[in-house]
Amino acid sequence: MSQENKPMNPKMPSNVEELKRLKLAKKELKKKQNNKPQVQSVVPEVLERVFETVSDQNKLSTFEGNVRVMTFNLLAQSLIKRELFPDSGEILKWKLRRKMIVDEIELYHPDIISIQELDNFDSYYKDVLASIGYTVEYYYHPVKRHGCGIAYKIEKFDIIDYSTVDYNTDDTCPPSFMTGNVAQLIALQLKGNPKVGFVVGNTHLYWKPCANYERFRQITIYKKRFMEFKSRLTLKYNHRWISLLLGDFNSEPIDAGYSILTKNQLDQAELDDLNESRLYKNKDDNAQMGAEDDEEGESVSIMGELATLEQLLEIHRGTPSWTSVYSNFGKISNDRSQLGSFGEPKFTNYTSQFQGTLDYMFLEKDDDSIAIRRILMLPKEEFLRPSLPNKNFGSDHMCLVADIDF
Repeated sequence: MSQENKPMNPKMPSNVEELKRLKLAKKELKKKQNNKPQVQSVVPEVLERVFETVSDQNKLSTFEGNVRVMTFNLLAQSLIKRELFPDSGEILKWKLRRKMIVDEIELYHPDIISIQELDNFDSYYKDVLASIGYTVEYYYHPVKRHGCGIAYKIEKFDIIDYSTVDYNTDDTCPPSFMTGNVAQLIALQLKGNPKVGFVVGNTHLYWKPCANYERFRQITIYKKRFMEFKSRLTLKYNHRWISLLLGDFNSEPIDAGYSILTKNQLDQAELDDLNESRLYKNKDDNAQMGAEDDEEGESVSIMGELATLEQLLEIHRGTPSWTSVYSNFGKISNDRSQLGSFGEPKFTNYTSQFQGTLDYMFLEKDDDSIAIRRILMLPKEEFLRPSLPNKNFGSDHMCLVADIDF
């Protein structure tokens, strides 16, 4: 085919001048793009919080030592959904968050840590925590992609005993939901004072707003198994055992679970609320979004199988009541806007959908051999907005830390 008979390519310029014009336009566009201001990446750095002294504690007859205790829900990476954390941006990236979480642990360097929503354990946390002096007992339910861990300083403690609780299969009473939630119980003996030991419980309770009855059932089992575990230790060892009941209870201070632990009784409004929850069978509750919603929560039991509230309350009768360590927050905080119910902080969890207190550290109320010396204060809300995780905190929960004298 001759040159003059070749068809024209409509995408090709018709002459040399047009080709030059297009090249110049492309060059100018590239120049403009290079001159645009560059968006700076967020540089995350854990916000260091302050400790304050709790001054009105009982005076110990003798002082033998102290222990620093932390509870921390890490926000499992397997639960990250960007629609649930719309403000967090690149902080949700695993390599950024995991460093922030370990940095926060190192910042306060507790002796004992109860950890919830712990995943990537074998591939990351096990070795990293070991490198900064911790041994970790890890436990998870097969239906979940994350679990619970109790970490302790190997230089300070020897493990004496260890046990776990599966709320799905515990025979205390039938479950109303199959949730995959678990608890851990551990006995730690001080290396420098082998006659003093710590009984530590760690749990992560079911979260759904409609499941107050199931949450109350799980708290009942947790407390029951903890006291049985401690009783076996008391019979076997001539130790003074100090009790620490820790975890993410997914309960606010106004809920029945908090009342049964701190007062060993419920008022009529709390009983009514639990009874309504006991009868609730709708699986399609969308009252509150949650990261764990796709993992768990099938309603399984018929009403005749579930324990009555009277049966659950009977389990609590004659057992110790507990003091929430952070109920002292209200006594020492100068910022009244940070206060929630019963002296607790207004929030330990701060997401775009929910802000409230869900995490606790409980001590046996009548144990005069211990005193809360200091607690780690909660940050001002300006450092949490618009929601967590953010450049100041790698999780959607803030850790709680206390120094306890014994």
